[in-house]
Order: sequence, then C-alpha cells, then structure tokens
Amino acid sequence: MCPIKYIFILLIAVLVILGGVSAADQPNQQDKLYKIGVLAKRGPDRCLEKWRPTAEYLSRQIPGGSFTIVSLAFEQVAPAVKDGRIDFLLTNPSLYVEMEILYGVRRIATLKNLRSGKPVTVYGGVIFTAADRNDINKLDDLRGKTFIAVSERSLGGWLAARREFEFKGIDPYKDFADLSFCGTHDAVVYAVRNGRADAGTVRTDTFERMAAEGKIEISDFHFIHEHEGDHSEYKGELYNSDTFEDYNFIHSTRLYPEWPIAQLKHIPDNLAEKVAFSLLNISSDGPAAHAAHAAHCAGWTIPHNYQSVRDCLKELRIGPYKDYGKVTIGGVVRQYGSWLVGLIIIGIAMAVAIVNILALNRRLLSTKKELEEEITDNKRQKIEKEQLNSRLKASVDKVNATKDFLESVMEGVTNAIYVIDLEDNFTLTNRASSKITGYAVDELVGQSFSMLLEGDTLLELNRQLTRVKALGATISQFETEFVRKNRTKVFVNINLSPLYEDGKIISVVGTAEDITRRKELERQLLQAQKLESVGQLASGIAHEINTPTQYVGDNIRFLQESFTDMTALLQKHEQLLARSRQGGVTTDIISEVEETKKEIDIDYLLDEIPQSICQTIEGVERVSQIVRAMKEFSHPDLGGKTLTDINRAIESTLTVARTKWKYIADTDIDFDAELPMVPCLPGEFNQVILNIVVNAAHAIKDAIGDDTEKKGTIGIQTRQNGENVEIRISDTGTGIPEEIQDKIFDPFFTTKQIGEGSGQGLAISRSIIVDKHDGSLTFETEAGKGTTFVIRLPIDNEQD
Repeated sequence: MCPIKYIFILLIAVLVILGGVSAADQPNQQDKLYKIGVLAKRGPDRCLEKWRPTAEYLSRQIPGGSFTIVSLAFEQVAPAVKDGRIDFLLTNPSLYVEMEILYGVRRIATLKNLRSGKPVTVYGGVIFTAADRNDINKLDDLRGKTFIAVSERSLGGWLAARREFEFKGIDPYKDFADLSFCGTHDAVVYAVRNGRADAGTVRTDTFERMAAEGKIEISDFHFIHEHEGDHSEYKGELYNSDTFEDYNFIHSTRLYPEWPIAQLKHIPDNLAEKVAFSLLNISSDGPAAHAAHAAHCAGWTIPHNYQSVRDCLKELRIGPYKDYGKVTIGGVVRQYGSWLVGLIIIGIAMAVAIVNILALNRRLLSTKKELEEEITDNKRQKIEKEQLNSRLKASVDKVNATKDFLESVMEGVTNAIYVIDLEDNFTLTNRASSKITGYAVDELVGQSFSMLLEGDTLLELNRQLTRVKALGATISQFETEFVRKNRTKVFVNINLSPLYEDGKIISVVGTAEDITRRKELERQLLQAQKLESVGQLASGIAHEINTPTQYVGDNIRFLQESFTDMTALLQKHEQLLARSRQGGVTTDIISEVEETKKEIDIDYLLDEIPQSICQTIEGVERVSQIVRAMKEFSHPDLGGKTLTDINRAIESTLTVARTKWKYIADTDIDFDAELPMVPCLPGEFNQVILNIVVNAAHAIKDAIGDDTEKKGTIGIQTRQNGENVEIRISDTGTGIPEEIQDKIFDPFFTTKQIGEGSGQGLAISRSIIVDKHDGSLTFETEAGKGTTFVIRLPIDNEQD
C-alpha cells in the first residue's frame, strides 16, 4: 500500500472519532410492545392506576402498537434508560434533564396537570412547619432544626427548596440538625404534622390535594417564604414572568415546568410524533377523557423549555452538573478526549505526509508521462461526453414532452386538482378549480386554502389538513362546502394526500369534485321517499279520520232531531205558562204537555243527549289529534336543526302510521320523561322513525302470517346515554338473516317483493342520522326472535 493511502486512512479515522459516526438502529418491526417508564412518586400501585388508561389510549390510537406502563422508583430511572429497558420516559423535570444530558432522551410533550379544575403546567415546592411552631417564621429560623423531604432526586419535594436555601446562604447538609428523606410527599406532610420533624418540603398542590381528599386540614400548617407581591429578588430567574400572578397554589419556591414525556434515542421520530399527536389530543372533556381523569390531568401541551431546571441543577452542582465550574484533567479528557486523539493522529499524519512528499517528488517525473497518456484519454472522454450530452438532450426533450402531456391531462380532467404548501397556500391549480370556485388560476395561486371555507367547515378541514401534514394520513371522500367568489356555495367531495421529498412531507395534493347536483338529487330522492310514505299512509289516515267523523255526524243529526222535539215541548210549556198568568189553567193544556213529553220520550233525551255531546267532543278531539300528528310529521326542515322533543316526534309518527301496525301489533312505549331537547331536523327524523316502524310492522306480519288472532309487539324506548339520546325500536318479527346483515343499509337493497319497497328506506335513514346529525344507526338481531334498531343522537350536536 502506498504511503499516501496511509494518510487518507488516518484522516478518515480522525473524522470517525470527531464525528462520532454511528448507524441508528432500525426499529424491530416485529416488536409491537412499547414500554413507558413512569416515576412512581406515590408508589407503584398508584402509578399504574393513574397512567394505565393513558397507555391503553395510545394502544387504541396508534395502529400496530401496544403500550404498557413500567413503574420506576427514583433510583431505577437511570439504569432503565441506560440499558434501553423502556421506550418512553415520564418523570420529573430534574431527572429528565439528567437523562437528556447523559443518554440523549428528547421531550415530546409536557403534562397539563388538573388542579382545582384548572390546567397547570408549572410547579415548585412548599416549605412548611406545623401551625403551632411559632419559633419558625422564615428560612433563617430553620438553622439547627430537623428537616424532612421526599427524595434527593425530587425536584418539587427537595431540589426546588434546596435552591432557595442556598440562595439565602443556608447549607442544609451542615446547618440543619438533621436532614432525612421518606420517599413520598404524603409521608413528609404526616411527619411534620405528627412532630417527627420540625419542618419539611413537598411539591406544590400537595396540601390542596390532601385537604380535598380529607387527609389533612391546611390550617394545621404554617407556610414559610410564600411568594407574594413583589418578587424582585428573583426577577429574571422565574420560569415565566406571569407565573406568580396566575398560580393559585401555596408555594415557597420558584416555579418550574411540569413533568415531560420523552422518547429514548432508539425510538424513531415518526413513532414519537404519533405519540405526541395522540397525547396532545387528550382533554378532560373529549373522547380520551377517561385517560385524563385517571391521570388527574387536563391533557398535554407542546414541550416546554426546561432551561430553568438546568439552571437549578447547575446552581446546586448535582446530577450531570456535579463538576460544573471545576476544571480537572479527567473532565478535560472526558470533554475533549476525541479532539486530543484527533490532534495526535493529525500530527502523526503530518509527519508521515512530509516523508511521503519527498517520495512523491521523485515520482513526479514518472507521473508526467502518465499525464500525457491521460491527455489522450481526455480527448477520447470529450468525444464520449459530447455523445452523452446528446443523449441527455434527447432525455430532457422526452421529459418535457411528458410534462406537456401531464399538463394537458391535468387541464383536461373535470375535477379540480391543486397543490397546497405546509402553510395551506395554493401553489398549483388547474382550470377545473376555477370552474368550481369562480376564481381564476392566478387568483388562487399564493392564496390561502381557507378563503374557500367558513365556519365549521373551515375548522373541520383544518383538522383534516393537520392529520395529513402531521401524520401523513390520506383523506378520502370528505364532503364539505366551498364558498365561491360570488359568495354562493358549492358542495364538493375532497381527497387529500401528502407529497414527500427525501422522506419528509413538503406539501399536500388534493382533488375536489363538484357534487352539488348529486346533493340536489339526494334531497329530491329523500323528498320523493317522504311523499311515497305520505301517499302510502293517505288511505289509512283517511280511514282513521272517517270513523270519528261518521259518529260525530250521527250524533249531530240525533241532536238536531232531539232539538226539534225539545222545541215542541218548550212551546207547550210556553202555552201552559201563558194560561197560568191568565188564571185559566185547564186539564186540557196540562194533558197536552204530558202527551208531548210522552211522545218525545223526554227521559230518553235527557239521558242520551249528554252522551251524544261527549261522543261528539271525543270524535272532534280524535280528528284534531290525527291532523296535529300529520302536521308535526310533515314539519318542514327550513334550512337548519331545531331543538326537538324526541318523545313527541315519535308519538306523532306512530299516530300517522297507526293503520300500518294497529291490526298486526301492539306498541310497548317506554319514554324517558326527563329526556332533554335534541337539535335535529324534525321532518327527516320523523321519516327515519316511520321507515323503521313500518319495517317492524312488515317483519311482524311475516312472522305471524295469516293468523288474524295473533299480534306482535313493537317496542319503543328512549333514554339519555351519556352525551347522547338513545332510541331503541324493537319488533318481534323474524330477525335479519346473517348473510344479509352487512347489506341492509345499502341503497336499493330489499328483501320485499317487487312493488312493495324500493330498498331506499334504511339507506336514507342511515344517511340522515349519520351524515346530517353526527349520530349512529345500528341494529341487534336474533333469528326467529326479532330485531332492535338503535339510534343515537348527540345532545350537544351543534345547530346549523
């Protein structure tokens, strides 16, 4: 091997040493279990109870991954991180900073604790004594006293207070009569209360929590050096300039950011991003509320700056800063060892180079001849280069032709095609985009995608774009509304996909299809289905109205005849009264009155007339009830949801459809009288109830066959189930066969004979409940016993 090659080998070795070249291990795609190490400040059982729901939530949110909690004592954290026995670490800030410096862990989110109903992202320490210790009122009074804390590694339970002591010139290891640590915050509080120590320190919110749990009375304690008013002695050192104004918990120290969760070095960034995104979506009132409640937190926020924690550790010279400020040979070797080795190698390399330069000089003459030969080769290479350039030009021409073809294809399609950057601005569109939006191509390019959206549609599409840009998700068949340039609206069907460059998402490509016509056809189809239902019910409703109308007419005719008879009797009484006034009452006139009473059967009339009047009133009320139900069933949906009495809407629909079920089924109604009003489209909701009730009646008819003596049962129940109203409509029909259960919501699918059903009822019903009300429509069935359809509507469904 020639000497010059030795030089290159030595230089490469220097670069390897200085650069610390290493290959990142690829994650084991077969290992799906991820371990989250958690500092168990209140013991392993409490740790698992508190954080297991969060691990379960992450397992649901991240496909292909399963998360579990590993509880760690203070002294177990460093070995677990060093040996890679965990994948993520949730710990206090001081331990995090130490693990970051020593082992390269990286924070991905900061905990938002929930204290007194408010989210809190900072905390500190509380220095306290028993309330009856009048001899201890300030930090200097602690000299010569016994003191107890949680752990030498606990930030809120010792390090924050120690920093304040040393700021005041107090060395707790020398100036205290005794310094001890008992492991948990609660134990420290009990020790001071019970007189086993003169004073102690715990993290902020400990006293408020224990008081809320009924374990202590805050009045039993006195708190030292609580920050109030002016904090000029700490000006410029606080974690946040507004911290003390907004922080409502008892505290004696400066405040520091809350616990972070961090990824270990072997965890790939894409997994860490998914974990962070899922954690940031946790809130105390959202879908992941169980995880938040179990952890007693309000969720997670973006990772905070932990410089204040580093400053604390530096001042105390502990952990990774134990030698901070000291210059030692060992420290220099540890910090600059690779550079020293590199310099030595470079020196050796330079010495070798000098020797070899002399040798190289001798070789120049022989090299000259070689160069002449190379010139000849260069001429040949020049010719080859010209040939290569010719081929490259041909390739460029081909690429340009392909580009022109693709542009013509893009301009020829009827759907809008567009590209937006990571700031949601258009960078490319086609002519179809102009046709749909009303804006020219040059008016769209450079403008924000949000100019086409407003209100809830803007918020929802921003959420979808965030999923594409943050997680690389693909959004398909997302329906929304664009606001055109002339402020009219157009329904569109959107697809979104990420565009990558060197493995990173650089923009989003999307398509938009104008589905306004389709939406109008769907509306017309729904109206046609509704009119079809009304037409099918018309004869039954007419019959329902005709029956009470007939006996109302019969009773009125009876009353008319009775009125004529009563008039004749009244006339005879008038004659009798007139004779009585003249003093000439005769037996003839009395006989005529008696005869008239007998002819008209006055006792019968007095008995029957009140009954006829009552029956007439009942008949009119029945007709009014049917008409009122028909009016409520046909309630027009004038452009938006209204607060609706679900129970009343179902009653009206049952009344309108009575002829469809009354001969083959009885109804079993179980309404929740306390059911809240629900925002919905009343007319379309009534149509859903009608479709399901009519289907139930048909199913019962199939079950009982021609047996006119037998009836089935249609059960209707309403209940509030959490944040939803639940309607269950059951029948005692034949049930749904297993082989068609996955098809019953398909458009035009029906098991009925031709002419008996269009197959649109359940498809339209599902579209109304799911697409228009953000609810759900499911079913439970058992062959031979019947089917139950379950409708769930959100109570807080925002009105349009």
